[in-house]
Parts: sequence; C-alpha cells; structure tokens
Amino acid sequence: MKIFYLNQLYSPHVAGGSEICLQEEAQGMLARGHEVTVLATGPTPGIAIDHVNGVKVIRAGTNNVYWHYKKEQRSFVQGKTWHIKDSYNASMAAIVETVLDTEAPDLVAVHTLPGWSAAAWQAIANKNIPIVQVLHDLYHLCPTTQMFKGGEVCEQRCVSCRLLRVRSRSASSVVSAVVGVSRFVLDKHLSAGFFSNASIRKVVFNARSLTGEDVISTSEACTSSDVRFGFIGTLSQAKGLEFLLNEFSGKLPGATLSIAGRGDPAYVDPLKKKYESESIRFLGYVKPSDFFASIDVLVVPSLWNDTYPGVVVESHIYGVPVIGSARGGIPEIITEKVTGLIFEPTEDGALLKAMKHFVDATEQIKKMGAAAKESSRAMVDIKSWLDTYENIYMNLLEATVG
Repeated sequence: MKIFYLNQLYSPHVAGGSEICLQEEAQGMLARGHEVTVLATGPTPGIAIDHVNGVKVIRAGTNNVYWHYKKEQRSFVQGKTWHIKDSYNASMAAIVETVLDTEAPDLVAVHTLPGWSAAAWQAIANKNIPIVQVLHDLYHLCPTTQMFKGGEVCEQRCVSCRLLRVRSRSASSVVSAVVGVSRFVLDKHLSAGFFSNASIRKVVFNARSLTGEDVISTSEACTSSDVRFGFIGTLSQAKGLEFLLNEFSGKLPGATLSIAGRGDPAYVDPLKKKYESESIRFLGYVKPSDFFASIDVLVVPSLWNDTYPGVVVESHIYGVPVIGSARGGIPEIITEKVTGLIFEPTEDGALLKAMKHFVDATEQIKKMGAAAKESSRAMVDIKSWLDTYENIYMNLLEATVG
C-alpha cells in the first residue's frame, strides 16, 4: 500500500500524543513494507522534504497569521484571526492537492488538522482518494479542541464554535472511514452529525512503545499512611490541577503530592505560592520513568473531557494505580476498583474520598498496581495495533475497488 498521512505536525515538532502515535504508526507501516509519506505543517514558507527514521516527511509553511506550533505570545486579534482562517483554509487545501498529485497514494489517513482545516478533506476527495480520519481530540467541534470554558465542560457547543465550524460537518461527509482513539471521541462526533457517510466506524485505542530502560519496576508499595500521590502533564485548569491541590492540601496528613510538568507561568506561579509546602512539591519537567518510580498513586483529575490521556496508559504500563475523573475517555482505560478508582469531579469530596481510600488501605496500592501492569499488555502490543490499522486500510481499499 501507498499510505499518505496528513497531520498538523511531525517529529521533531511534537505538540501532543497524536504526533507520538502517528510516528509510531508511520514507522511501523514502513517496516511492514508499505510506502509511507507524511505531510505536516512546518516553520518556513514553501515546501521542504526530509526523512525521519526512514519516513518521507513533507513540510509546508502555514498560510495563516502565524505557525501555531511556535510558542509566542499572541494578541487576542491574532488568535481570533488565526481561528477564523483555520475554519476553512482553501489555500492550505490547495497545497494538499498539489502534493497528492505528486505522491498519488492509495489512501490518506488524516490525524489532526489544525493548520490544514477541514478544507483538506475536500482536497483529498477531489483526487478520488479514500480518506480515513483518526479522531484524537474535539478540534472539529471546538477550535480550542477541548469544549471547556469558564472552568466547566461545554455541554453544548457555543455560538462561536458553531460559527467557526459551520462548514466542518458537511465537509466531513467525504470521509470514508472514521476511527476514534476512544469510544467517547468517536460517539461525540457521530452524535453531532459528523462523518455521516463513513462506511467504517471503529474505536482503536492508542498503543505505546515503551521499551528497555524506559520501563522499570515501580517502587515498593508503602506500608504506612505516607502515600505518595502524583500528577504529571500540562499544568492547567482544564487538567484539574487547582482542583486537585485544593482537595489535597492539608487534608491527608503524612501523604505527599508531587506535581510534574509545565504550564503558563501566569497560571502556575500563583498556585505554587499558595500551595507549595512540605507535602506538595512542584517538580517541573521530570522523565516519566523517574516520576512513576517515585509515586504510589497517579491522580488524573481532568475537568475537561480528556479524549484519551496517554498518561493514564503510561501509569498502567509502569504498574501504578490511577485515580481518574469520569471524563472523556478516562473511564475507558481504568478498570474501576481493579486498576484504579474513578470519581465524579462535580461530586463534593469525591476526589478526596478516592485518595483517602489508598491512605486507609495501602495494601490496595500493590494489588491494583499489579493489575494495572497486567492490563497494560494490550496497551503496548504495537503489532496488534498496527494489524488493526492495516486491516482498516485494506478493507477500505477493497470496498472502494469493489
């Protein structure tokens, strides 16, 4: 097969889990003998071609007010202008068509579209090439990708989101197959009327390749009330950081909370000042293997509908039980009372109760950690994961030819 991948970014430009998963898949398909090309946005105008671990990567400059990957302070007007243009960027779609004329792939697997916009779907359809859309987030429903505003989940899309995505739903009708990295993210789009003509609709959980020195034995389970809780990821309101700090602070004597990751200093610095103590530590960036070896229980207190947080998968791989919020795809990873606990963030005291469970029953840490480690076998089975995508592509091509 000649597989063409379209994504907002590609290594070494990594914004999140979608880039990690895409690189894993592209390299895996190349190793299986398929011809693989990736088209992503890049930092400079025009077209640039290079190879990353053998994968051909074409990078195109973004025809918008700025390249969204570059971390710079943007004005309100710049941000709004960028999103308006990204709602349906015909000039970026033209680049897609031009590259497809040269590459002539059998199919296109689309991952995340910021920078390309929904116009890319029509560009591919214009070339009569089957499209597989892999859904990682809520970009097609909400420009921020989160459907989270004012500290709360948006139950319905707001007017601005609907206006900025007014063409997306109809444009999605040309997609031949749609894959969600969680049941939540797939159903969220289908219930909103997206991908109405997709003959294949499937959930494929992401797999992670953590091998060698990255995966180590976790620390011995604690035998006292000094349980070491941990949070790792982007330090933001949507991820539930302040919510976690408020629930934990001063309420679990002897227990500790380690915060790993980075965030906007304007948000993080006041929290450090308010909460940092002997029992709460802000660590900054920490290598995951080192972090998971230093905690007993991971807490994932997301307030937004986190579609499929890789940190929950990593915690299982490292054999660390998880306390996770009942949001997005999180409950699809955690097996309640087996590999961790699930709590409802709007229920008063629910998170504190879950943390107290491990403080009062420390033997559960080792038991659930072992179960988490065992359940992670499927999460690291790259071969089966690649088999699944390969079968989707083959079935789609057979249906198209038929």
